[in-house]
Amino acid sequence: MRRCLLLLALLLWCSAGAATASPSTDVVLYPSSAQVRVLETLPVRDGAVTFVLPASAELDSLVIAPDRGSVTSHETAQVPVEDGAGVTALRRELAQAREEAAGLEGEVAEVTARIALWSKGALAQEVSVAELEKLDAAMTGRMKALYTQAAALKPQLEKARKNVQRLEQALSEYGDATLGTRVTARVDGVAGEVRVRYAYTLLGCGWTPVYRFDAEPDKGLVRFTQQAQIRQGSGQDWKGVRLTLASGNPGRDVAPAPVSAWRLRPLQAVQARKAAPVALSAAGANMAEMDMAAPAIPSARERATLTTWDMGVRDVPAGTAVLFDMAKDDWKARFIRLARPGYGDKAAWLMAEVRLPEAVDLPAGMAMYVVDGLPVGAKDFSMTGDQADLFFGRDVRVTVEMKQDVRQSGSRGFVGKRQTRVWKWTTAIENSHTAPVAVRVEDPEPQSGDKAIEVKVIADPAPVVKDHVTTWNLEVPASGKRVIDYTVEASAPEDMKLVEGR
Repeated sequence: MRRCLLLLALLLWCSAGAATASPSTDVVLYPSSAQVRVLETLPVRDGAVTFVLPASAELDSLVIAPDRGSVTSHETAQVPVEDGAGVTALRRELAQAREEAAGLEGEVAEVTARIALWSKGALAQEVSVAELEKLDAAMTGRMKALYTQAAALKPQLEKARKNVQRLEQALSEYGDATLGTRVTARVDGVAGEVRVRYAYTLLGCGWTPVYRFDAEPDKGLVRFTQQAQIRQGSGQDWKGVRLTLASGNPGRDVAPAPVSAWRLRPLQAVQARKAAPVALSAAGANMAEMDMAAPAIPSARERATLTTWDMGVRDVPAGTAVLFDMAKDDWKARFIRLARPGYGDKAAWLMAEVRLPEAVDLPAGMAMYVVDGLPVGAKDFSMTGDQADLFFGRDVRVTVEMKQDVRQSGSRGFVGKRQTRVWKWTTAIENSHTAPVAVRVEDPEPQSGDKAIEVKVIADPAPVVKDHVTTWNLEVPASGKRVIDYTVEASAPEDMKLVEGR
């Protein structure tokens, strides 16, 4: 499947127009992999061209297309690869850290052995009383010094070990591979030099969106920032690559599972069946070459199965995650305080109702939420469409308290007696701001679970009921208060076992 995607992408790339003679690299970066496409002029020696791929390249995804002639076969072999500058520096630092840790290990072992010698070895010999007294006097100062030295070495050794672990982890993120893969492709009917396009899937890389939402309620604005946190562990820095980000990973299947037959059978004839796996939609098949001019602001493009962002020509170092700006915008928003006090919580949450002029596709990532310049927290975020409700934490100056005034049960009627339930609540909304605020109070709609159960609601002010949620939208005056009176009455046949559900 991946080979098919790469082949189609490469064919589109080939047909996109005349390519430049200098080597160039295009990278389509997915959340957890990349498609790398290289155009390189290579010498033909003994009827073949050679190039080297990084260790994390998936060889079964490799597609090769020369401008002239045709590839009849190719073979691969592992070869040493030269470290990038970052990897070289890390290896040197790691060697020094290991040497330091080993030296401290030796000092600790030496002190431990001397403590054992003084505490056990010397006393194991037969000595006179006078010699024992001399030994005792010497041991008092010696043992104290040794234990003091051991206590001082312990945190140093622990720090050195952690430093080695940190550098080993950093090296693995850079791509700690001393071997790459040399590809030798035999081409027919070509001599001299030939421009070769080759493409492959690269593992150990990807990108994650990072968002920031700065709420300014007084202006009715949410200032939106989107960045891409990019990582690649090929072991080599990417210099001047044309970078495109894709919102989803490429699928391994291109078609859904077939519709199976629906047959009703007697119980004894039914056999357990394994659920068919859900087919992932194919993504990114039409990744044609784009213009080489880097855009000032990355442009988003809606494709058939995902969204891509043209990041232009970029440098991406190996190992260290880097942040690139993707989008900035001011979103108009209506700010309200949302409360759901029926669960014993008095909190009112600051919420921004965002309605955009056109739909957006924002992949899942971590978002930082800020109100008037002060961070209030972080959480996962994603958005597809033109509407979103963004939360910015509790507003401590607005409280919503729901008190139950009545909860009683009884019966009524002489013929066909019915049992009754009555609940009465008073909800107080208090605003200590110096300006009025909009407050939305939500509570579950009481629903009848049986046609014999009757439910009646009395509320002041009257709520709006939608999707089984009872909602009050209120304007609470500055330093003021609003009250909701809410009564629910339910009745059911006397002999029905009633589950109140609340």
